[in-house]
Amino acid sequence: MKNKLKPPRGSKHLIFHEILRILDIKFDSKKYLSSGSTIKRSGIKVIFDKLNEEENIIPEKITKKNFLKSIFILQGIKFENNLDVSKGGTITSWALLKIIQSLK
Repeated sequence: MKNKLKPPRGSKHLIFHEILRILDIKFDSKKYLSSGSTIKRSGIKVIFDKLNEEENIIPEKITKKNFLKSIFILQGIKFENNLDVSKGGTITSWALLKIIQSLK
């Protein structure tokens, strides 16, 4: 029988996978990861939802960047636009590392 779960690819996916493990969120590569190194909006949203269970923060717009900003607010992390999100709206490895650091 062939295993349908694919292991995460690249450092960004490994960091994302570790965040989900720490938060006890089931990893679903098709739902949360793109074929490249990008994390889908649903991947950032699942982290936001878990951390926001008791706070009830509502992001301005439903974008990856706004979910990330809200995660940073919840975790007391300083958001740095040029370091945390690329021009195209991709969440950077640096931003994911900041989240892991805040969870420890």
